[in-house]
Amino acid sequence: MALYRITVKQKRIMNRVIIEPGMQVDVSFIGHLAPVSGPCGEAINAAFMRVYGIDLKKLNALNSACLQVQKIG
Repeated sequence: MALYRITVKQKRIMNRVIIEPGMQVDVSFIGHLAPVSGPCGEAINAAFMRVYGIDLKKLNALNSACLQVQKIG
């Protein structure tokens, strides 16, 4: 199981919800999956909901253009 740090790269505003560069969460994944899609994307979205109360899917920000993925462990 690997630990990844997911960081917002660009500011996005939609429906009075804002994400700012530097917002980050740590999420663990099993295997070498594409971290911002599929089940891993669901885990990232859940982590942002838990920490910030922001749904990245509603902002259309659950993608590699908005999020930087860094393996930290």
